[in-house]
Amino acid sequence: MKKSFKATVILVFAMIVAAAFVLASCADYVNQSYDKGEERPAGSELSGYQAPGGSREDTQGSENKEDHSSKLIKEIEIHGETKKFDEAKDNIYALIEKCGGYVESSDSEAARYDSYSRGRSLSMIIRIPTEKLDEFSSSVGESINIYSSKEKLSDATASYYDMKARMDTLITKRDALTRMLEEAKDIPEMLTIQDRLYDTIADIEAYETALRNIDGKVAYSTISLTLSEVKEYTPVQEESFAKRFSDSFMNGWKRFGEAMQEFAIWFVGALPVLLFLGVIGLVIFLIIFCSVRAGRRRRAKAAKTVMQRNASASAVRQPAAPASTAAPASSASQEQPRSQNNIYGNNP
Repeated sequence: MKKSFKATVILVFAMIVAAAFVLASCADYVNQSYDKGEERPAGSELSGYQAPGGSREDTQGSENKEDHSSKLIKEIEIHGETKKFDEAKDNIYALIEKCGGYVESSDSEAARYDSYSRGRSLSMIIRIPTEKLDEFSSSVGESINIYSSKEKLSDATASYYDMKARMDTLITKRDALTRMLEEAKDIPEMLTIQDRLYDTIADIEAYETALRNIDGKVAYSTISLTLSEVKEYTPVQEESFAKRFSDSFMNGWKRFGEAMQEFAIWFVGALPVLLFLGVIGLVIFLIIFCSVRAGRRRRAKAAKTVMQRNASASAVRQPAAPASTAAPASSASQEQPRSQNNIYGNNP
């Protein structure tokens, strides 16, 4: 039993070591694949060339001296209503012109007089200079009744300067490829360099477009304005307990749903590792279970053998018992005449 237990422990330890080795090998393979698939810093293979306008060290020094201002994007959503639709509309357009902004898009809807009767409506996407945003927000409330307003602030500083650094590296690569193209000696080499140069130029243009888009959103804030024509203004009421209770309940379910989605995504990602560990655990359990069961069978068999030996030994001793019991009876019969002779005075 001790030998089988030691063998089981050694086998389980060997399987755990093997599993750890397999996991380490998988991790090493993944890291190697990432290293192979990772994009090299653009222009690293062109280290022998220098960008026009100075060395690489000078370029990095000038970049470090730049003032990295924050790139904050402001967005406002306004829902308003008015009894004088045309007048309010004209006032809004005049206010946009006064603040130096412009209308990016607009959508108007005529009045409807059916079962869902409602007045005219106007939806606008307005771009206002960021420094004039507060002036516009405070002035637009003088022309319309604002019953809902939301403001959102996004920080694009990190992504902006990350893209800018990548674009600067691609520009260095483009200049080096241009010089290599000028120094190419045969057509195949020229075609190869030309393809790489075109790809680099396309990447630079994509980064330039993204940076201009962020700069535009930072310089001009976005306002989504919805204006409705009404007969009576919507009264402003404080939220009741029932409304707050229902909102809290719905938000709780929403957070629960988001947490379940995150768990499902994590579970799918970890499923291969969990299956592998589950197989190893099942094998270890089967080995231990079979070892324990075999030990129980051996102990039961040994106990049965001992019982059989005891039964056979007791069966062998069983006939000797009557002879020993008969001996005292014969001796008693021999002593009886002797006692009788003593009664009658006869000597033996």
